[in-house]
Amino acid sequence: MKFKGKSLSGVKPDPPSRTRLNVGRALCPTTILPHIGAIIVALIATLSPSSAFAFEVGTLLPRPDQTRGGLVQPKRFTLPRVELSAETLVVVFFYSASWCEPCKKIGAALQATYPDFQTRVPDLQVITYSLDRSPSARADYLRKEAYPWPAIGPGLVDKAPWLNAIEGGTPQFQAFAVTETHLEAITAPGPADEIMNAALRFISSGKN
Repeated sequence: MKFKGKSLSGVKPDPPSRTRLNVGRALCPTTILPHIGAIIVALIATLSPSSAFAFEVGTLLPRPDQTRGGLVQPKRFTLPRVELSAETLVVVFFYSASWCEPCKKIGAALQATYPDFQTRVPDLQVITYSLDRSPSARADYLRKEAYPWPAIGPGLVDKAPWLNAIEGGTPQFQAFAVTETHLEAITAPGPADEIMNAALRFISSGKN
């Protein structure tokens, strides 16, 4: 913010008085701005409480496929509801958004290997988790990309205990173990290779 003083043309300003100087000092920008800054910071923290959050290891989420519209299969024009396969032991959230260019590259690479990946590891399911700013923007993004794997419903992430923002932003991945009623976080959000390897180790340990 800048305060610019303007004098009226042809009007000679009065000599400063002690009263005017005191008022000027009270309204000095260097006095006001720190208070304004503190108020703005407080408002941002209040209005965006989820911007610094993430699903910590051990967090339990209700299974999205047991909620109406919670798990969908993106197609070009529709987002039909789907369910997780009975053999799915782990799901990996792919945190992404329409404005995230690295997400598009990762999504394209994953899409190219997905059929073979599903054949080799049917216990693991990738799920897109859009962090676009509104349900309509998320729906548009999911339909446009139309990845062959499911996605969290565009309206679900605005409802607790789900989050519409993740610390670290996009692109990130996070693995969850699947139970009959819940998903339990078994990793923190992280890069694709690290999270996929952790998910595979979890699946392997359960079979041994």
